[in-house]
Amino acid sequence: MDWLDSSLRHVYRAVRGGLIGWPARLAMGMILSIAVAHASNTFSGIFSADDDQAAFLFSLNSPAVVTIVTSSYAAGGFAPVLSVFGPPAFGPGDPSLIGTNSGGQPCGVRSVNPTTGVCLDALLGFDSVLNSNQLGTLSAGSYLVILTQQANTPNGPDLASGFAFDGQPNFTAIPGVNDGPFVDPTNPNITDTGNWSVTFENVDSVDPLSAPEPSSLVLLAGGLAVMLRQARKNLRGVN
Repeated sequence: MDWLDSSLRHVYRAVRGGLIGWPARLAMGMILSIAVAHASNTFSGIFSADDDQAAFLFSLNSPAVVTIVTSSYAAGGFAPVLSVFGPPAFGPGDPSLIGTNSGGQPCGVRSVNPTTGVCLDALLGFDSVLNSNQLGTLSAGSYLVILTQQANTPNGPDLASGFAFDGQPNFTAIPGVNDGPFVDPTNPNITDTGNWSVTFENVDSVDPLSAPEPSSLVLLAGGLAVMLRQARKNLRGVN
């Protein structure tokens, strides 16, 4: 049983347990498989609670330097976190955390929020302005990316460890100041929106994972099976 099987089971358990909130535009249990050739793809959605998550599976047919960057906070949305998981570091098991980022100075390619004057969008991989690369060159294979709100970071070195504020839908609230959700991390008197946007650059395929209504769980299971077969083909270099 490989790491990808484990990863998809974890996502499926999270969906069934109500732990992951998903954008409405990806509802009804569909898996959207977008075939590209080391190209750029942008996805957007809306969170309704502080502990919501969005997940994406991307694949590389050959080693590549990638860029995964949000443009949420600069447009008035919440301050996001990006976390990427890959094959287990030590034998069979849950996907291992490869990298996580929650923005901050210097800004590089990320824009400044005009209200707060800071850049808190997240970036993983290559920043063409700073000429820096947090992830280095990724090997051919499949990777899972989880988008969360700032402070809701991975608990440990693998996906099974969960995230800091799982099950806490209003963790940014400050009693007596701002009831939340989406209290701005730089100023408790500012309430951000639940809007998010993320762009994947220089990848071969991207699969946004979506949660169904309870009546659509069968569709989700079928979608996961299709995605798993495609990911395995990518791992073997089969077209």
